[in-house]
Amino acid sequence: MVQTKTKSSRGPSGVATLRVMAKHVIVVLDGDEYSFNKDSEKVPEALLNAPIAKNSAAFDASVTISARGDQLFNVRPADGSHVVKFKNFTHKKDSPPVPKLIAAKFVPTDKGGFTIDEHLQCTAIFEIVGGKFKGMDLIYTMWYLWEDDGTGVALLEGFPKKLKENTDFLNEVGLDKEDVIPFSDNVLPYLEELILGYDGELIATLNGKGWIDNIGPLPGGVTFKTPKKKTTKKKKKAQETVS
Repeated sequence: MVQTKTKSSRGPSGVATLRVMAKHVIVVLDGDEYSFNKDSEKVPEALLNAPIAKNSAAFDASVTISARGDQLFNVRPADGSHVVKFKNFTHKKDSPPVPKLIAAKFVPTDKGGFTIDEHLQCTAIFEIVGGKFKGMDLIYTMWYLWEDDGTGVALLEGFPKKLKENTDFLNEVGLDKEDVIPFSDNVLPYLEELILGYDGELIATLNGKGWIDNIGPLPGGVTFKTPKKKTTKKKKKAQETVS
């Protein structure tokens, strides 16, 4: 049988320095300079529309560049705190969100290393709704831990740290212990609709590399819009089990 191996379309990534000029976007990443035509489809629209891109001044952001070096992906702030709202779970075009299977991986360390087990993963997208990076998306990745409690109700079951990442997310986006998720092979479409019914604003704090480190409620007096009331949410009960 002929062996095959799929190449990734994505190349270098990390915190880069950007300048949005009249016709080009200049990116300096790890000492290498890249230039992207603003009029092409190779530059995210959210970057071009963000307030920080309007004055040609240099700024730092987390980016991903294609393997060929001709396309710019996932431009977002690397650090700071930003007012956000839940947008959706990641999904393919015209398809519902589904959990992604992540293969087991060995992580080397100075003391030998450890293995991250094979698992399902889901990613929530939050849109920045105010400030210099308005319109850009932030990423919050979690293990997919939904199981059947035996009665048709979905519960969260997993290691304490991974379980906490899920429960913290659910609490902050507006769900509570009165919510119950009906179990299915994929609860993400139902969960997404439930969260969008809240449409509240949150503060997302980044870790210096563009990833969300913490999600929390807005401090008093900080807002860019008035959250909607939970009018579409049905009274239900949530359950969680730690294994």
